[in-house]
Amino acid sequence: SVLAEYVAEYRDSHPTSRVALILGMMRDKAHRSFFTILRPYIDELIVTQADIPRAVPVSKLTAELRDLMSPIRPVSTPGDALLLARRLMTPADLICVTGSLMLIGDIKAFLRGCTLSPIRG
Repeated sequence: SVLAEYVAEYRDSHPTSRVALILGMMRDKAHRSFFTILRPYIDELIVTQADIPRAVPVSKLTAELRDLMSPIRPVSTPGDALLLARRLMTPADLICVTGSLMLIGDIKAFLRGCTLSPIRG
């Protein structure tokens, strides 16, 4: 995937940096295969969910990926997931949000200080 290529290149050009992945996906997506491609490049996995009914619950996505990475840090809201990633990582590290455009919209809304995702609003 393009994202895996980007993260791999980032790791090559920043060998002392770590990578945190904030992941939230929809129920109808291939969760394990999506993450398996990214796994070799990830140091921290934070699982969360977008605020829509189609989103996979945090507990279910965590259970599906548990044998692929440990530990997994489950966080109930996208904003709290970003706050945790910022606490775990340094400015030299990479925080990547992926899995769902709705999740990215929720993170953007959190960063802008509003409650409605710019993607949906």
